[in-house]
Amino acid sequence: MFNSLILWFFGVLGLIKAQEQLFVLNGSAQGTSYLIRYYATDQKIKKEEIESIFAEVDNSMSLYKPNSLIQQFNKNQQVKVDQHFKTVFGAAQYYHMVTGGYFDATLAPLMRLWSKAVVVPNAQQIQQTRLKTGMQHITLVNGLLKKHAPNIELDLNGIAQGYTVDLLARYLRSKGLKSFLVELGGEIYVQGSKPNGEAFTIALDSPDEDCGDFVPKRVQIASGAITSSGIYRKLRYIEGYKVHHIIDPFKGYPVQNDVLSVTTYAPTAMVADAFDNSLLAMGLEKALAFVAKQRNLEAYFIYRDASGNMKDTASTGFYKIMVRN
Repeated sequence: MFNSLILWFFGVLGLIKAQEQLFVLNGSAQGTSYLIRYYATDQKIKKEEIESIFAEVDNSMSLYKPNSLIQQFNKNQQVKVDQHFKTVFGAAQYYHMVTGGYFDATLAPLMRLWSKAVVVPNAQQIQQTRLKTGMQHITLVNGLLKKHAPNIELDLNGIAQGYTVDLLARYLRSKGLKSFLVELGGEIYVQGSKPNGEAFTIALDSPDEDCGDFVPKRVQIASGAITSSGIYRKLRYIEGYKVHHIIDPFKGYPVQNDVLSVTTYAPTAMVADAFDNSLLAMGLEKALAFVAKQRNLEAYFIYRDASGNMKDTASTGFYKIMVRN
């Protein structure tokens, strides 16, 4: 009888597992698209619930919303921040320190200067614009965000999307979900596996230019986040300078190294998000040395070698999650 009960119990478990199905939610948010895939026996999440989370974050840190808290701050209004803002700004300060200044959420004036440029800005223009940047010019005291230099702006997009992905993942867990994938603008968080035990497989982004013998890679992870940053999507040239969205905070110029993209793997999307741009700005040698010293951070790099050939390399831990082709 006891053995029969055990067989019945595991038979029921197998039936429940077999009844799990895939549910998909998708749409537009934060100036990009989102996708949520989860496995459950019935629908646990409504689209309106997901979009209410996006609305909360947007009201706090969106540069698209004219009355968001961050826009009020950038317009020199006194701002008392909410918990979302407090968390992300605190992270921005921390990653600014950890990366030695490569992560900088105040570079919007330099990005605007280069995005509008038709000739290379001269040294005086660069220097004058750099005076409008600097994380040290912004403080958060007792919930009040203050700027201590005129014309300072804050742009938290470098980690706000990663933060949003983590919020969504936390919400899904609160609903009892154990197997899901959350993606927002290419930033991905994964937990669990498919009902058949197969891990989620993620194809890594790679340049759409002539790749030669280069083979795009895939990874499989049981939990954690994958984010990528690259300079090849909107790359243009002005007088021989590569112009793109990754700015060297120390020089004021778009980064001019041979790294084409960086993909990071970390426990949360905000952590992964914080480092992908910073590692790209550091350059390959410095970035690999930096990652080797970090806990819970791995990275994958696509770059051009001295002969102009497209190559890739990764930190030791990243190789462990790669799918062998």
